[in-house]
Amino acid sequence: MIETNRNKRAATMPMPSITKPIYALCAAIGTLLMLSRAPAATLPVASPPPLTRIAKSLAGGDELQRFDFADALLEVLQESYREELAASTRERASTEDRRRKLARWRGATADMLERFASARLQLGEGAEARVHVDSQGQVLLFIGDQAVAFSAPRPDVEHDLEQRAVTRYCAYSDCTAIADSGDVATVAGPPPGEWRLFGHRRPAYQVGEYLRCSFDDLVGRAAKQLACEDAADETARLIDALRRTSSASDPIDWQRISTQRSVVSTDVTLRSSADGRTLRLVLPRLARLDRDAWQAFVGHVAALFEQRRTPVLIERGDQLIDRRR
Repeated sequence: MIETNRNKRAATMPMPSITKPIYALCAAIGTLLMLSRAPAATLPVASPPPLTRIAKSLAGGDELQRFDFADALLEVLQESYREELAASTRERASTEDRRRKLARWRGATADMLERFASARLQLGEGAEARVHVDSQGQVLLFIGDQAVAFSAPRPDVEHDLEQRAVTRYCAYSDCTAIADSGDVATVAGPPPGEWRLFGHRRPAYQVGEYLRCSFDDLVGRAAKQLACEDAADETARLIDALRRTSSASDPIDWQRISTQRSVVSTDVTLRSSADGRTLRLVLPRLARLDRDAWQAFVGHVAALFEQRRTPVLIERGDQLIDRRR
């Protein structure tokens, strides 16, 4: 550094002993002034988010991995945009101008859903998936003649959407090699879970302290574990949606949620309040629960809301993996 060399030169200059203290003080003041005028130290560049790192690692990688990655991202995009479109049906525009804007937004969102569906269809029919990350860190998918940017319907849910995409992809793929040191947990996907055996009771898989799925036996543990982890993610989204749409003046009607459920494929529509408010969510695992299992599940979710009991229980966990439903 310049000031350090200056101090070294100052230390070697001959001077009368009476002037040494004065010179040292002046040198110190000069050094402080130079430091105050020096440019600030460059801050370390933040590591790219997990989704960006995964995308970069796959850009020229294995074709099957790129297929899985593209399919996971498209699935998450479809879920998110469907949820937003369903939520918009509850909005009541107060002016004609706002009604026109809302109609345009709904039309644009529906167009995006068609694009996602078309890209996913081409992917399923054998089109190659190419992954690209631009200079701004935007993840882009190129599938057949479709180009899809991974972008949330609203900026405030961008981070959540990225996390959902990482969780979805890493549930089927080994992401630990992609993670930076110390950040494996961020990329590894669902919360850590463990199997629990309770004597004569049925075996259960518990995701953290959050959700527990009971199964008839331990056959096919990997599939059951994955199903329970997916259900934990869906339960978190359900709870978040209920919290966002309820209030003290418009509380959650648990009885209606328990008994007035409509399921079409993976889409679940719920009547969540006495005034007829509806929620439409994409819940592929939870949609498989039959009426009795769903009602028991809702009872545990209500207990979590009202009495802070944990974990939420899915007592008929085998239904989560029943392909016939």
